[in-house]
Amino acid sequence: MPVEIYVSNTDPDTPLEDAQAFFKEFGSVEEIKPHINMITQQKRDIFRVMLDIDENDEDYIHNMCNSMTGRTLNGATVYVCPFKPIKARQLSPEENAKCMAVAERLQEDSSVPLNQLRQLWALVGENFIDLLMEEAFLVEDEGGMLTADRTRRRTIGGVFFQITRKRISYKTTQAVFGANRRKKRKNKDNKSNNKKAAPQKTVKKVQQKPPSPPAPPISSGEPVTDEVLAEYHELKAKYDVAFEKLEALKKQGAGKRGAGLFSATREVVNLQKQMNDLKKKHPGING
Repeated sequence: MPVEIYVSNTDPDTPLEDAQAFFKEFGSVEEIKPHINMITQQKRDIFRVMLDIDENDEDYIHNMCNSMTGRTLNGATVYVCPFKPIKARQLSPEENAKCMAVAERLQEDSSVPLNQLRQLWALVGENFIDLLMEEAFLVEDEGGMLTADRTRRRTIGGVFFQITRKRISYKTTQAVFGANRRKKRKNKDNKSNNKKAAPQKTVKKVQQKPPSPPAPPISSGEPVTDEVLAEYHELKAKYDVAFEKLEALKKQGAGKRGAGLFSATREVVNLQKQMNDLKKKHPGING
C-alpha cells in the first residue's frame, strides 16, 4: 500500500542515499522529494517520502510515523507524520491523561487549545508531542517568542502551537487548526447578518449611461498549491524569528551590536522580499 509521509526539521543537505537507508526499514522507498524554496531555489528542511508498505491499516501507519519521529537523520532530529492526515484515533484514557498533563505544562485550560491538542495527539502521536514540547521550552529558555503583532511575548502554549505549524504538513495544519478558523468566520458572518439594515434613502433615478466596454482580463497569477502555502508559512516563520532578533539587537548598546545589526537587518529585508515575491507570483496567498 503506498503512503506519503511528511518529514520536517531535516538537514537540507542530507544525501538521498542516506535518506533512503533511513526509510527503507519501514517499507519500499518509491520516491523522496525534497521541498524547494520557490524564490531562492534552495532546499528546505522538509522531505515528502512515498513508501510502499505491506500493511493496509491506519493504526500501523500512525505507529510507524510515531516510531520514526525523534530519530536522527544526518545529524538532525526529525518529525514525521502522514502528509494527508489519516482518520484521527480516539484517545485512550491513558493517552487523554497524558494529553491533559501536557496541557497543564503549557498552561492551556480553555476548550479551543485543549481540543486542538487532543486532535494533534490523535494525528501525530506521543513522540511528536514530546519533541514539540522540548523545542518549545528550549525557545522559552532562550528568550521566548513574540506574538505576530510584536506587542507582547507569547505564552508557552503559544510558542508550542506556533512551532507545531512549522513541523506538520499543511493538510495536518488544516485538520488541527482549521475547524477553529471556520468557527470564527461563521460567528463573524452571523454577527454581520444580525446587524439591522440601515434605512434606505430615496434616490432620484438618473439616466443611465451606456455600459463601458469590459476591461481586459487581469492575470490571476499562478495557482496556490499546498507546496506554495507551506513555502510561504515557512518564510513567515523565519521572518518572525529574524525580526525578533533584530529588535533585540536594537535594544543593545552600540558597543555590543558589532556587525550583527547590519546582518540582522539584511536578513529581515531579504525574507520580506521573498514573501512579497511569492505573493506577487501567487496572488491567492492570504497573510
